[in-house]
Amino acid sequence: MHNTSAMKSKKAPWIPPPGKSQHSIKTTAKTPKDECFIVSDESKVTRINVPTGCLLLNFNLKKVEGSSTAEPCHPTTEMHSLEEDRFEEASLSSTSSFNRDPPDVNAHLHSIKQEIQLLTTHFISLKQISHFLVGIFNTFETEDETIKNLLTKILDEVKEFIFNLDDLEYSVTLVGNTISQEDRITEFQKVIKLKENLLSKLLGCYSNIITIYQTYIQKQSSARMSKNEEEQITLLNQLRDSEQRCISQSAVIKDLERRLSIIQGKANTMESYKSTLEDTRTELQKQLSYKEAQIQYLTTELSQLSTKEKIDDNDRLLEIIEEIKKNAQAEKTALKKALKVQKSRAEKLEKLHAKSEKELEEKEKMLLDIAAQRDQLKLHLTVANNNIIEGKNQIEEMRHQSLKLQNEMSEKEGDLKRQLQELSSSLNEKSCQLSDCLREKMKLERDFSEVTNELEMTRRELNLLKTKFSDINIISQGQGDGNHGNPLQDVKQLILLLQNTQELLKNIKSAAVSTTMTEGDNPVAEDKTGAVYKTLLKAVDEIKEQLLDLKNRVLDSKEDNRKSELEMKLKELQRLYTSCSKENHALKTEIEELKNTRWNNSSVEPNETSYIPENDFSIKTIQMEMRLKNEENWRLKQREKDLERQLEEVKDKLQKKEAENFRLFSLEEELKLRKNEISLLEKKKEEESERLLSRIKELQKALDESTADCERLKRYVQDLRASYLNVFGGSS
Repeated sequence: MHNTSAMKSKKAPWIPPPGKSQHSIKTTAKTPKDECFIVSDESKVTRINVPTGCLLLNFNLKKVEGSSTAEPCHPTTEMHSLEEDRFEEASLSSTSSFNRDPPDVNAHLHSIKQEIQLLTTHFISLKQISHFLVGIFNTFETEDETIKNLLTKILDEVKEFIFNLDDLEYSVTLVGNTISQEDRITEFQKVIKLKENLLSKLLGCYSNIITIYQTYIQKQSSARMSKNEEEQITLLNQLRDSEQRCISQSAVIKDLERRLSIIQGKANTMESYKSTLEDTRTELQKQLSYKEAQIQYLTTELSQLSTKEKIDDNDRLLEIIEEIKKNAQAEKTALKKALKVQKSRAEKLEKLHAKSEKELEEKEKMLLDIAAQRDQLKLHLTVANNNIIEGKNQIEEMRHQSLKLQNEMSEKEGDLKRQLQELSSSLNEKSCQLSDCLREKMKLERDFSEVTNELEMTRRELNLLKTKFSDINIISQGQGDGNHGNPLQDVKQLILLLQNTQELLKNIKSAAVSTTMTEGDNPVAEDKTGAVYKTLLKAVDEIKEQLLDLKNRVLDSKEDNRKSELEMKLKELQRLYTSCSKENHALKTEIEELKNTRWNNSSVEPNETSYIPENDFSIKTIQMEMRLKNEENWRLKQREKDLERQLEEVKDKLQKKEAENFRLFSLEEELKLRKNEISLLEKKKEEESERLLSRIKELQKALDESTADCERLKRYVQDLRASYLNVFGGSS
């Protein structure tokens, strides 16, 4: 409120500045919505917050040198509301109304300067983001043309941004230095256009950054999906090869079992041959003993017959006996040799049989080991199949998560597009309002020109009347005194009309507000001033309605922005909480000091009045401030809890994703180990199968040799039987 002691002032409604970007927004430390933190040091994570409240970009990069302590920039552009400015008083002094600049342009210039500061902070953050993106894509050596084109476009915009800012600052200073009102308006329109161009370029840069990240994430996800599919195909092929190898190994094992059964049958036949050979040997020994007994009997008979028969017969018989003895002795020696050979062969066969039994036991053990290995391989194959199924499920989950992330990215992109559309619509509305205000101003200028023309006409009429009055005075002086009161009254009325028009011009030029005209006798002048007064009131009412609509829209957008402000920094809330708690503690100490001073004053001066209304009022105000601070602390605590809960949810999601990635990596490592084990087992199996085949061949060869020996012994025994039958067939 202005001081009204100097002169009589009149209440005037507040006229908004043209092209104002934000109405009735008070950005102080209590509402940290527009606080911008370029770099924050927390766990080596750099967070770049966009002050518009719509964009929030987090990047994992190293600390920027020289920016370890970031300070928030608090834009403190305060604007009065319509309700407060409606009751402000505007001084309408005639001396200073023509020389003083209108207050709306100056206030808007101040707000534009604050917006230039915000744009510089945006420029710094955008520059850091662009350098960070260039470093990332140079380290990863990305060769995507769209990303490179967008990066070059962003870098070009960043290079041009500083020149546009310089142009904007120069144009703002030019608006402040211009004197004429029309030049100020034109320069002011240029400033607004430059500011809108800068905002559109900034939003385009941020949208390009978002598209870069989206394309990079899509490319990485597609590469990972293709890699996982290729690994899945290779694993399936390896599994099929291992299954085929297992089938071939099982066929080899069955063949070995069949051959072992054949060898066991041949060993049983060898044992039966051995038993038959023992039986033939005992039978031959019996026959030999029987033949020896016959020979002794014949010798005794011959000795008895030697006396009875003749000598010739004896000689003949003796010769026969000698021949028989010689034949028997030869057969006996041959039989002994055959028995020795048979005995040695039987011992060899026993040794071969024992050796074959040992080899059979070893082969059985090897077969058991091979069966155990086969079972173990089957177990490993089942585990590998289960792991492959789990890997497939995890790949499906990752696909689902990637689709979910793509949906979230599309939703965020839609939200950003919607926000950009809202911003563009708000800019269009503001430009429309600015054009309306300019039209109103042009209308007022036209009214001003009409009033000036009327003023010139009245001045001319006044000069004519003065000349007429002088002529009349000259005539009256020449003719004598007469009744000439009517021209004087006309001159007085014209002077009053001139004063009224001058006051009307002053009121229109200073604030264009409602004023009461001074009393005049001319009804034509009163009608003209009433018409001007009505048009001005209509324009002011229309401007008020437009401003109220704009205020409601701004409040709605502000509520939407507050709803989207859940990603504020926890550190800043803690700072606010600590500062509020410190202020609360300081207020408590002040209250205690005031109570102590009051108690001391009451104890020292009992005669004085114990009730001091000023102290009581200050205590009440401090208590009210404490209550407000406590409420604000409670709200901050609730907000801090919500943010902590959201941060915990984000951390849980990240931990789950890391655990899934680690599980996938461990499964891949385990699959590689299983592949190596399977390859080693296959090599061992091939070596064992080759060794078994060579051993089976050796056993087959030995068995063939033993069967040939048995056949030879059979033939020899048959020959012996035939010879014994030929020699001793008659006697037997």
